[in-house]
Amino acid sequence: MPEPDAILFPATDEALALKAHRLQRHTKEITPAQEIVAPEPIRAYRLPRPLLSLKTISLLLSLSCIFFLLASSLIAFALIGHHPFNAIASKPQVTVTSVATHVGQPASTTEGPAVILLFPSELQLMARKGENPHPTQIFITNTGGHTLNWTLGQNSDVNAPLLSVNTASGSLQPGEKATLLVSCVSDKLAPGSYHTELVVSDNSNEAAPAPQMLPVTLWVEESQ
Repeated sequence: MPEPDAILFPATDEALALKAHRLQRHTKEITPAQEIVAPEPIRAYRLPRPLLSLKTISLLLSLSCIFFLLASSLIAFALIGHHPFNAIASKPQVTVTSVATHVGQPASTTEGPAVILLFPSELQLMARKGENPHPTQIFITNTGGHTLNWTLGQNSDVNAPLLSVNTASGSLQPGEKATLLVSCVSDKLAPGSYHTELVVSDNSNEAAPAPQMLPVTLWVEESQ
C-alpha cells in the first residue's frame, strides 16, 4: 500500500479558534503606511477676475481723450486771448460824382473815365518778297468805368507798309473787348525791315490814356 502525500484531519473547535486569533492579531499588526490611501481630488485653478471690464476701460480712455482736447482748447484760448491782433482794412479809392436832380428824377453816378487797353503791346509781321503776311489779331479792351467810343488809324511815312483792319471804329461798355484783324499789303516792298504804328483814340477825348500807340514791325525776306 503506497504512502499518502498528505494527511488531512478534520477541523476542531480549538483549531478554528486558534485560526481566528491569528487572523485578528495579523490585522492589528498592519501599519498605517500599508493602508491604501485614496488620492486627493485635483482642484481646478481659476484666474483672478480683472477689476474692470474691457467696456469700462474703453469708456475711460474715451473720456480721457475728450478731457485732453477740452483742456488743450481752453489753454489755447487763454493764450490767444492775451495777444489780440488788429486788422486794418484799406479804404477803396472810388471816384463818384453825384448829380442833384429834381424830385421824381433818378440821380446818375460816374465811376471814372474809360480806359483803353491794347493787346499785344507791339505787332511783328513777316512776309516773303512779292507776298503779304498772314492777318494778325489785336484786342481793344475798355477797363474803365465809362463808355469808350474808339477809332483806329495809322501813323506812317511814305515808305511804311500799308495796314488795314476789318473794323476801324466802335463802342465798348466798361469791361467789353473788341477783336480786330490786321492785314498788311507788302507784295510791292523790297526785302528789309519796315516800321509803322497803329493809333487808337477816344472820340470824346476822355479816355485815359489816350491815344494809345501800337508799334508794328514788318520784315520782308528774299523769295526762294
